[in-house]
Amino acid sequence: MALITGYKYLPSLEDQIEAARAWGIPDLTVDGKSFPSVLVDDVSNKRSTNWASLLKRRQRLIAYFEAYQSPQVHVFFADPLCLGWTENLASELINGIFAGDAVIYIHETGQSYRIGDDLEALWKDWARRLKNAQQAEFRRKARKAA
Repeated sequence: MALITGYKYLPSLEDQIEAARAWGIPDLTVDGKSFPSVLVDDVSNKRSTNWASLLKRRQRLIAYFEAYQSPQVHVFFADPLCLGWTENLASELINGIFAGDAVIYIHETGQSYRIGDDLEALWKDWARRLKNAQQAEFRRKARKAA
């Protein structure tokens, strides 16, 4: 299973999909229909303080794992920041997946995380990536204004 999210701080949808395919997720569409194992939310051009209302597939994924134990399921993310670009988004998703006893797989680092694992390195990497993305956006805006 893969959760692919489009947002300004994240790798492009195409890059995330390519990484998911490399990991073993099948092509996204057959006869114009999405596979249920790949969930895509694209909020690339959105601004909000209520992301949950815009990330419907993500919310369905969390609800599924909160309702069903799925210890054999691995959920693919291209990089740590794909868990969420705010601490609340990332925590909610991690806790939701762990509620179903599923595994989080981060493709870029090759790391898998299960409930009870030490997440300190994951959170440090997440924070570093968020800061880098925010600074890159700031520099881009500063160059545009100049």
